[in-house]
Amino acid sequence: GAFPIVIVILLALLVGQAILVNSSPMEGASLQLRVLINGSLAIPFWVMLAGFLVSIIGLRVATRGKGIGTREIRNSVILSSVCVMLASLVLRAVMIVGGQV
Repeated sequence: GAFPIVIVILLALLVGQAILVNSSPMEGASLQLRVLINGSLAIPFWVMLAGFLVSIIGLRVATRGKGIGTREIRNSVILSSVCVMLASLVLRAVMIVGGQV
């Protein structure tokens, strides 16, 4: 489905932003990246990244698992959906707060 594609696009946008911020000639751009990765916003950033990765793994289990019951597939899809929603909310908060730090 389109769900894994959306997750990959979000992760690609994060990588793209990190590359653009790191190569920016503006003063304080590298500081913003450091704050995001290992500063005051590190915990929400890594939680958000883990949420996206867990959702991809959950979708792989649901689509590739042979011999897995319907209940387990449903649970992995629900877990993936919840992880993406929470990670997206954290991503928005990190981007808003990160722009003000």
